[in-house]
Amino acid sequence: MDLQQYLHAVRTYWWAVALPVVLGVAFGVYAASQAESEYRAAVTFFVATSTETDTQAAVQGDEFAQRRVNSYLELLRTDRLATKVIEESGLDLTPGQVKAMMGADSDVDTVLLTATVTHPEREVANEVAEAVATEFVELVDEVENQGPGPSSVHLEVVSGPSVTELPPRRVLAVGIPGSVGLVIGLGIAWLLELRDKTIRSETQLGALHPVPVLGMIPLDRSLRDAPRNRHQLTASTAGTESFRQLRTNLDFIDVDSPVQVVVVTSSVAGEGKTTTVTNLAAALVAARRRVLIVEADLRRPSLNGFFGAEGRPGLTDVLVGRIALDAALLPVVTGLALMPSGQLPPNPSELLGTEAMEELLDELRGRFDSVIIDTPPLLPVTDAAVLSAHSDGVLVVVRSGKTTRHQLLLAMRSLQAVGARVLGTVLNGAPSRRDSTYSAYWRAGQGPDATATGAPETARPATRAREARRTHYAVRDGEARHNGGPPLPTAAYGEHYRDADRS
Repeated sequence: MDLQQYLHAVRTYWWAVALPVVLGVAFGVYAASQAESEYRAAVTFFVATSTETDTQAAVQGDEFAQRRVNSYLELLRTDRLATKVIEESGLDLTPGQVKAMMGADSDVDTVLLTATVTHPEREVANEVAEAVATEFVELVDEVENQGPGPSSVHLEVVSGPSVTELPPRRVLAVGIPGSVGLVIGLGIAWLLELRDKTIRSETQLGALHPVPVLGMIPLDRSLRDAPRNRHQLTASTAGTESFRQLRTNLDFIDVDSPVQVVVVTSSVAGEGKTTTVTNLAAALVAARRRVLIVEADLRRPSLNGFFGAEGRPGLTDVLVGRIALDAALLPVVTGLALMPSGQLPPNPSELLGTEAMEELLDELRGRFDSVIIDTPPLLPVTDAAVLSAHSDGVLVVVRSGKTTRHQLLLAMRSLQAVGARVLGTVLNGAPSRRDSTYSAYWRAGQGPDATATGAPETARPATRAREARRTHYAVRDGEARHNGGPPLPTAAYGEHYRDADRS
């Protein structure tokens, strides 16, 4: 995992990080409120050697005493001294308790040794320190001065016992458990991130399969209404701009062989493919393309209800020859039409794979600049894989935080099995980055100078039916305007298409 994944884990599983921290701080606050002051008694000893009149001998004696001080530091924590202290003080303590109370320190390059006794009760600390002041001198004398000769080393008490009060360290009592909780929380978030098999970022999606990531669609509730509302076609938000970027990427997939018929599908249900279909169509209409949305989900169609076309004849009726193609086209807004699903058949996969479907798509290529086909998800049924053989390419929608890596790999494998051309993937519900350069750029375009500085956007050339009279359009201030004439009237939608095809 890289740094970005760690930060993503913290953002995603913030509750797993916060909970141990809160518990640790709460425990620390409770412990700090119950903490009481301690008392520390200190006794300072001077380590002396036998008196020598010779200077060189005196220096050697001092060096000898300094080396012995380090040994005395450990001698203060021995069972032998603890037993002597208990006998001297008469306290009801064990040697282990006395050793736990003891501390020692020495000054560098000196022969001074300080013994400390720490205890919650002032009297106990003072009594133990007094016993140490007496018994430690005797213990050193017993250890060092064996034999008939004069004493080589002896200790003298030069300070203490003196008792001082130690206030409780409430900051440490709170900070240490809180820090431990933070480490535990980060570890939990990291483990949860490792267990998460869903796709959450463009990096993960791009590394999973070699096809390009053509679109990063942020969470935007306003996208659900496009393109039923006319203002959605000209709005400039992060969501609409992302679909315009997707439109541009589709134009540059293959300049020599433009993508005209696109199948939009996903691995499983609920990944936002229908919303992708409608908003991609809105972005194409904003560039003055003639766009048709085909509801080819013949199992659970959602576009029928979205556009209020329930019960209307549509795709299946055209395929079986019940109605003509023009009767199945439902105008939505200027430049956009819908072909509903029609009556739901018992054999959707077989119907979509017929020659009639292939002939229908060939006819639609001559009538529309772009045909976007909404299909069922790939893993439950094979409809999208069958239909992809008749299209120019497939867009696979991936829902951030929902689609797993295994699901996407299985979906791609099913498309490869039928030889489908996968144009790329679209990451839906991508994490929003308000401080990104892209967001700052399109927000800046809403200012008063946007019209003066905005570069015109040129639409892709028309298809075979209109290649002889290409017309260029400019998108300015987010609103498409026809440079050669007024916008096409919605009322004359069907007549315009028929006249254009005959011209």
